[in-house]
Amino acid sequence: MHLSDIIGKLNYRITSGSEYKWNCYPSAKLLDFESEYATISVVFNSDKQMVYEITTAPKNDKHRPYRWIDPDYIDFYIKESNYRGIDTKLAWDDVQYIDLETEEDILKKTEAIFNGENFDTRIEVAIELDDDTWLELAKQAHKHDITINKMVEKVLQHCIDNHTVNGFST
Repeated sequence: MHLSDIIGKLNYRITSGSEYKWNCYPSAKLLDFESEYATISVVFNSDKQMVYEITTAPKNDKHRPYRWIDPDYIDFYIKESNYRGIDTKLAWDDVQYIDLETEEDILKKTEAIFNGENFDTRIEVAIELDDDTWLELAKQAHKHDITINKMVEKVLQHCIDNHTVNGFST
């Protein structure tokens, strides 16, 4: 993700910036954005303008904070957090982050929260399917007169609902 992908979505409302003091991200800087609804922090590479991490903290209790970390740097972040004795799950006090997996998901949620808009709170997950599975899902979706995305959602929900560990439902 490039820094320009997020700055425009936050209406260029940069409130502060500084060096990022951790070592897990090379050449890192931190930018903070603020609206009446949220504060957003973006850690990025100052040379390449690539985003390492986005945290979105709503100013109300309606939503929990969201976070996205570039998958290429998660292990470095976790290693440094452990070295510093910091719980990677906690945003503050007893409030945990909701970690997001896709760039698109964090961008949509961040923009909506920043502007005080409603948004889909479900978490998007990237799924890779082989051609035969994709074709079968398309056929089943057509048969049930629903979109392929809805069909994938139904299949995943069925798997979650029927998941067992060691013979016991979870």
